[in-house]
Amino acid sequence: MRLSKSLKRLQSLANEQMTSTVEVRRFTGETVIDDETLIETPVYRTVYSGIAKVASYEAFEQTPEAAGGVVTVVRLRVDFPAGSFAAKPGDACHVLSDSSDPLLAGNIYRLTV
Repeated sequence: MRLSKSLKRLQSLANEQMTSTVEVRRFTGETVIDDETLIETPVYRTVYSGIAKVASYEAFEQTPEAAGGVVTVVRLRVDFPAGSFAAKPGDACHVLSDSSDPLLAGNIYRLTV
């Protein structure tokens, strides 16, 4: 009984650090074609909508060379409440708002799980 109570308290403390509101979308495998532009667009479905924590995974950026060019890569992690959904590689996490860093709003991160 004490372990269960402690676990709930720890989950509550973790959730308090989740300052982002996000929507996680998953590609359905289908596409639609716009009748006017003939542009094919992938179809997604929302698998999670709620709180999350976006944080830097590494304390430094990397600059690998790709196709003859150098790009800057910063690894981030996104934490979700325990048991909220089963993430899959390729899911897209769209940050709708963040109370601690408003500049995160609008960013979309691809999940690698």
